[in-house]
Amino acid sequence: MSQFPQDREDRGDRVAPDDRLVNFLHQHCPPVPPAAADLEDRVMQAVESLHPQPTRPKLWLVPGTLAASLLIAVAGYRLLTPATVNSVQLSHLEAFLENNWNGLVNTDEETIPTIEVASFLLDELATTKQLEEHQ
Repeated sequence: MSQFPQDREDRGDRVAPDDRLVNFLHQHCPPVPPAAADLEDRVMQAVESLHPQPTRPKLWLVPGTLAASLLIAVAGYRLLTPATVNSVQLSHLEAFLENNWNGLVNTDEETIPTIEVASFLLDELATTKQLEEHQ
């Protein structure tokens, strides 16, 4: 507990109790123990364990990622390509348009055959499902 020089000058020749404690500690301080021989090695190992070296990238992920990407690409292509329309479905669509042309062009409620259109659409849907099941 050293004090600033100006504080000692202000006190004059008087010795403060803190100065006696400081003098006692200086006279009776124990010797510093010698440093361990492997101290530096232990410190460096501790530092390395806290901050491990960067490892190589995980190369085993590359084949799995490529396979998953290929699978997604093939599935996406299959899902996004439009279905081919066979001649039976095309002829049903043409017949539907010919039969209901007036209902599509005119907006009068009297000319729209809603019940007939609904039953025809249900028949078309059933026919389409039957054709898909046979293919």
